[in-house]
Amino acid sequence: MDPQQRVLLEMSLEAFEQAGVPPASMRGSRCGVYVGLSSVDYAYRRADDLGAIDSTTMTGNASSIAANRLSYVFDLHGPSMTIDTACSSSLVAFHQPVSRSAAARRTLHWSRASVLHLHPYGFIGFSKASMLSRHGRCRVFDAGADGYVRSEGGGVVLLKPLAQALADGNRILAVVAGSGVNSDGASRG
Repeated sequence: MDPQQRVLLEMSLEAFEQAGVPPASMRGSRCGVYVGLSSVDYAYRRADDLGAIDSTTMTGNASSIAANRLSYVFDLHGPSMTIDTACSSSLVAFHQPVSRSAAARRTLHWSRASVLHLHPYGFIGFSKASMLSRHGRCRVFDAGADGYVRSEGGGVVLLKPLAQALADGNRILAVVAGSGVNSDGASRG
């Protein structure tokens, strides 16, 4: 199994614990799962050794399965999708439940993201495309900016309407005022 899927499972349990939501209480609920995931480096590693491919390789390494694995493990019956929009995957995954209709916002949603760089493929490709910083630092909006730096990380956010979170006695870390998603169409990028 792609380590990103394991990390998502671990972070999801931690998020439940921190919010004071027993995972068993969510079984059968309409809880939505939205995962931002754009790296399949572990699958590249598996492809390097074709003899290691077995019956679990496809579901263990397909990014589309990441959200569904969480829905399966926790028995969640709401929308379940993995979103790949490259660097913005986590933000677009976060936007999905925030932008849902008022009826859909009455339930708990998870937004998650995970990125682990486990194969040189991405580094080589982005380097050849002159996208990586030669200096190893991101200098956003700086005249000396010369590319970006790839990084690893993950996060899980449980989203619930404020009134419901207060009534349920959940630990609240932030209140979301809104979000937005768009594309700038044909651009220099």
